Amino acid sequence: MVNTRLVKILKSLSPSEIRNFVNYVSSPYLNQNKRLEALAKYLQQIYPSFKSSTFEKDYLFKLMFPGEKFSDQKVHDQMSALLRLLEEFLAHSEWKNSPRERSVHLLVALHKRGFQDQFYRVMQKEEKELSKSNFRNSDHYYSSYKLAHVSDPILSRIKPKEVSDNLNSISFNLETFYLAEKLRISCEMLNRKRILNIEVDTSRADELGEYLNDRGHSFLKEPLVAIYYQIFLTLKETDNKENYEKLVLLLDRYSHLFHSWQAYSMYVYALNYCVKNINQGKAGFREEMFMLFETLLEKDLLLEEGILSHSHYKNITNVGLSLKKYDWVKNFLEEYKLKLAPELRENAYTYNLSVFFYNQKKYKEARVLLQQIEFSDVFYHLSAKSLLMRIYYEVGDDDGFKYLVHAFQAFLKRNQKIPKYQIQSHHNFIKSLKKLVALRARKGIIGQDIFEERWEKLKASVLGISPMTHTRWLNEQLLKLNELKTRQGS
Repeated sequence: MVNTRLVKILKSLSPSEIRNFVNYVSSPYLNQNKRLEALAKYLQQIYPSFKSSTFEKDYLFKLMFPGEKFSDQKVHDQMSALLRLLEEFLAHSEWKNSPRERSVHLLVALHKRGFQDQFYRVMQKEEKELSKSNFRNSDHYYSSYKLAHVSDPILSRIKPKEVSDNLNSISFNLETFYLAEKLRISCEMLNRKRILNIEVDTSRADELGEYLNDRGHSFLKEPLVAIYYQIFLTLKETDNKENYEKLVLLLDRYSHLFHSWQAYSMYVYALNYCVKNINQGKAGFREEMFMLFETLLEKDLLLEEGILSHSHYKNITNVGLSLKKYDWVKNFLEEYKLKLAPELRENAYTYNLSVFFYNQKKYKEARVLLQQIEFSDVFYHLSAKSLLMRIYYEVGDDDGFKYLVHAFQAFLKRNQKIPKYQIQSHHNFIKSLKKLVALRARKGIIGQDIFEERWEKLKASVLGISPMTHTRWLNEQLLKLNELKTRQGS
């Protein structure tokens, strides 16, 4: 195999992109090396497999240098040259998809050649399109700044009365872009500090926050700056719920001004705020999280190219079930089933429907569904088995539980595709659940004092083990067992 970087990039191209690349290489204005043209056309023929048997250096050399003596270096040089052309092609493709950037370069070219009338016509057209744009993201302010910046030298000569307004536009758009981007990056830094437990320097962002709060009120009228400033406050002042409430109001009011992926990324901060508070035992945030998911569904912000991820499908189901919104969840499962990726659709639907029945204590229906799940997908294999273990425990099927535990532990041991974190998390859950089963079996045999001692020990063990899945469920079952023992002993 030769030049793995070239092959990796070529494999990532779509069929239409590989055709466009070959046309790009074949253009005499962009490439006059006929050897590269022949090589590109051959690579198009063996796309997308690029099997080693069709990619031998000897064959490639004969293709590009017929009749010459083989030279490994010549093959290497031509492949490197084609890689450079491929990189140029990718850059050109991105440039073609950035009309604002193209217009700025066109204005620079027109200015250099002295075409003032044409320059002014293009500039007016771009200003009009920018003002009509529905989006107010960072690209909008940066494009507005670049347009005003490029047009300033020529406007100062042909429209001297407009220079002051143009300079104001340059300053305002540049500062708005800077404030929004600096706040966005600072929010991500604070977020990574929380997740990865790393130190970050947000002193500059703190200064910007003080500036906006004291003297920069005009910039807070811009939704982009206002939203990132509010996100920043929720991350800095985590106990102030008012910051979260203001953020949600801003998002609900202005999310339509941003591309769907950016609006979703903003809502994620609100979702994470809810998760953090739920984990701290503040149950009221489950309702908040549910309402956020409802909003995201209504605005179609969870769909990517019309597809809802199976993780969103699962998380929304779990939040709805935790609030006992059974009718809503059932409708959601049915309505969004066809929006799941086809390869995951049946497993995701069947598993979440089994969770739906499990939460209503309809264990028989849940077990029937779990048996229908295709275990070719490791994620759903793990999820189905751990749910089945909980069902066996809750219905008191100790024999079924023991058989399943043995089979599940064997599966975890032999499967090398499962991340070590997941394996350890499930092993710890099985270990704790086995102890809980044993304690429940002894509840009518041992005395109250011994039970309390063993219960406290198991409780401390569950709280101290990490990583472990279904910790909250284990704690709930421990509390139920203790209440049952207490009632029996009274």
